Amino acid sequence: STILFSFSIQAQNKIFLRIFNNRGYKFSTGFYAGATDSTISIMKTRDDTTWIEIPYTKIGSIKTKRSVGNSIAIGSGIGGITGGTFFALLFNEVNRDLGGQPESSSTIAAFTAGFVLGGVEGTIVGAIVGGLRKKEKFIINGNIENWKKFKAAMEYLDNAADLKAGLKQDAKNIE
Repeated sequence: STILFSFSIQAQNKIFLRIFNNRGYKFSTGFYAGATDSTISIMKTRDDTTWIEIPYTKIGSIKTKRSVGNSIAIGSGIGGITGGTFFALLFNEVNRDLGGQPESSSTIAAFTAGFVLGGVEGTIVGAIVGGLRKKEKFIINGNIENWKKFKAAMEYLDNAADLKAGLKQDAKNIE
């Protein structure tokens, strides 16, 4: 059970990578699973048991973490749903307090207004969060020396993520 537990912590802390060719086009994304002297291993999902291997000679650059656009999309979605729900509930409550019966078309209109306003706010928050997250960019361009630097950096980042997860788990066990 300890081995499975340890594996699940490690899988949860894999570093997300975006891999670009020499022309700057993203051709693969996934979670870092390891690297050899000539390839990088990428899992498509965190709990994937299989991975793909990409030779460093095919890699132009590698970026860590997700793009700002991803943070914006998540922020706008969460903000929109939260705002829409809040506005619809608020509208129905105010309507009841005034002695009226909520109509479905009015509730939909309130939800839509809240969705738009919440989506705008969520987009702003997502842009700020995405812009503040520390991302790394490694230029490989098929160069073995650049590849070795990337490999060393990823081993350091991967070990730091595992250590951080272990410390969090230790703190939970103490509580």
